[in-house]
Amino acid sequence: MLPVPPVLGGAVEQWVHDFTARLAARMPRIAVISRPAGVAGAPGVEYVGVPWTAIERFFYRLKERLHRRNPLRYLAKIQNVWSYARRATRAARNFDIVHLHNEPNILLFMPMRSEQRIILHMHNDHLTLGAFRPMYRRALKKAHLVLFVSDYIRRRAIATFPEFTDRFKTVLNATDPALFTPSAAAAAPPDGFDLGPRGQRILFVGRVTPIKGVHVLIKAFSDIRVRFPQARLIIVGSSFFGEAIKTPYELELVRLAEPLGEAIVFTGYVPQAMLRSLYSACDVVVVPSIWQEPFGLVVLEAMASGTCVVASAVGGLPEIIEHRRTGILIPAGEPDALASAVCEVLADPAFKRRLEEAARTAVEHRFTWARLIGEVDALGGLSA
Repeated sequence: MLPVPPVLGGAVEQWVHDFTARLAARMPRIAVISRPAGVAGAPGVEYVGVPWTAIERFFYRLKERLHRRNPLRYLAKIQNVWSYARRATRAARNFDIVHLHNEPNILLFMPMRSEQRIILHMHNDHLTLGAFRPMYRRALKKAHLVLFVSDYIRRRAIATFPEFTDRFKTVLNATDPALFTPSAAAAAPPDGFDLGPRGQRILFVGRVTPIKGVHVLIKAFSDIRVRFPQARLIIVGSSFFGEAIKTPYELELVRLAEPLGEAIVFTGYVPQAMLRSLYSACDVVVVPSIWQEPFGLVVLEAMASGTCVVASAVGGLPEIIEHRRTGILIPAGEPDALASAVCEVLADPAFKRRLEEAARTAVEHRFTWARLIGEVDALGGLSA
């Protein structure tokens, strides 16, 4: 429920922005309902803002401060969803197709209309949360089609809700290889960042939370520096995109990085234009997740940028990366394995280049927006 256009970041919000911008020319009317962004969006797309209320902001900030195992966190989330959903569903009632992203709870508040087709698009593995399954079972009855960004999360959903198997379809994500590019013009380091010498620049991009494994990467980086003393680690992101507060985990990472001094750079959240330059300017992008990543758009963006990827073999990531052909897959949570993989590609430029070229080709053939939109259309996701 971040704004679209994605002025505060957010992978799903960026996806919605890119998707709707590409559909604007072929649809008689297309609108995005989200939190207000306060900026102009894509030509031909309407933007319907659902402003924050004071009580929504209170419960949102409460949720962000609570541990994931704290029941109050889920009560706060329910309040936010309920409050937002009431207004968003009213705004959506005059549209023939409602494409709902990642929030099955909103389906509970949507009335069934014979003239309206509802598509639920799952970018994460929310549907299998045990406490919410009875509610999700009722909600899913309202969805004509449920799309999943990886077969990994589709299979998990089928195991939980086998009665909806026929409605569950996988449509792998996409990126724009004309936007994320290894071109020399994009490879200049962004102003204000000391990335260190070429050939030893390691990049992390994502939410800085424990499940993303940044602590594993910092531990591995200590070993990498033994072999590559000039190596630099750039950590891009915050705990929750553009308006996040510093969490205890982030502060612990800073403490963990202190012995390595300026070799580790924490940038916080950066806009997409700067991120594209960072992808191109760095030598290895590491995705050290210790949870089951539902897809991993960072992987696609890095592959399109012509930058070698080393990633945990979790969730949907093996559906993107072919091990030792388009990237390197490693066991999750193992700093030694991570350090070994990064050192291997830094030490062998020819091997690294082969991985990068094959990865870029894979994006151009398998992960384009044209392919994604065609699949969604073929499944009935663009017609009522």
